[in-house]
Formats: sequence, structure tokens, C-alpha cells
Amino acid sequence: MVDNQPQQQGPDRVAAVTGITRVQLLVGHVDADTAYVVDDYPYGSALRCRIRYWIDTDTRRGHAGWQRFVSQTTNPRRAGQPWNHPKQSTYAPRTWMYLDEAGHVQHTGISGYGIEPHIDARLRLVGIYDQLPDPDRKVYNELLALSRAFPDRWDRWEDNLAFITDHLRQHANTHPRSATGSSPATTGRCTSATRRTGSPSQWPGSTWPA
Repeated sequence: MVDNQPQQQGPDRVAAVTGITRVQLLVGHVDADTAYVVDDYPYGSALRCRIRYWIDTDTRRGHAGWQRFVSQTTNPRRAGQPWNHPKQSTYAPRTWMYLDEAGHVQHTGISGYGIEPHIDARLRLVGIYDQLPDPDRKVYNELLALSRAFPDRWDRWEDNLAFITDHLRQHANTHPRSATGSSPATTGRCTSATRRTGSPSQWPGSTWPA
């Protein structure tokens, strides 16, 4: 098995400013033999098992290179604790797994439909983009360029961020309200952006855990 102890990161300036904790990207776990293994994992309400995780890459024509997240537990109810059938996510252009701030394995990735502005922001803020291997970063940048070729959603995102940044600069943490006294969430202005000002796990449109 691959060494399960990722190298520690030094203090990150973005994390210090935003309060968003960097995650640790897990790389090199590409099949059951090189999987990231957790030796003590809950199985039902009372039993414990082992679990392993890896990223499977498709080799079939048409989706060659697409990836999915795979997890597999042992069965403590059977003699010898054999491995159960693995569970897989849906294939995507790129899929990554990482350790969250609690040390738990999570996964995320990018869709074949393009990269949304809030997804790009999140992957950068939590440090995943900085940790990408060069081939993955090349694929990411190519998809990002294609997504930015349709600028409407990116322009709206930047307008929303500018509005919220200006509001926070003037009013600290007071929730933005319209001239009628309603919050943006009820008026429609900056709705998507104001939803995503919490922690990354609260942002919609992704596989990140709550």
C-alpha cells in the first residue's frame, strides 16, 4: 500500500485571511493495490472494519481518461473479513480525493459541462488547485478556458463578489439588505454569491460534505 501519511503544509496565508482550512490532496492512489487505507472505520452501528479509497481512470474509448472515486470496505461479519464489492461514483473529466480538516477522506472533481465560478473559487481557496499534479492542472486550465468563453455567469459572479466585498467593507458582518428591507436571498440580487459565503462544505453544486 502507498504511505498514508501526507506531507504537512505550512501556514497558508489565504487560510489565515479567510478562515477556510486547506485540505490535503491525496495522489498516487490509483487502484486497490495502491489505495489509501483506513484501518478503523465504522461498519453499521456497532462493528468496525477497514476501508480503502482510490481514483479509478477509465480506459474505454469515448471516455478514456475520465475518473471516478472508489471506496471499498471489509466485511467484519464474515470469517477473514474479506473485501466487499466496491462502490463507485460517476465518471467525470477529473476526480480528486483529499483529507478534510477532520482527517476524513472526501472527494470532488470537475464536470464535463464545464467549471462554475464558485467551484473554481472553492478549489483555489481550499488549496486543491495548488496541489494538482501538472497533467491534472493542464486539463483543469483547458476546461476553465472553455468555460470562460461563455462570460455571462462569470460576469455575474464577479459583480456579486464586488457587491458583497463592498458591503462587508462598509458594514462588517451585517447581512446585505435591499432598499425595501429585504435580504438579497429574497430579492434575487446576489443570491448565489451570498449562499456561498460560508464554509466550503455549505456551498451547493458539489460533492463536498456538509
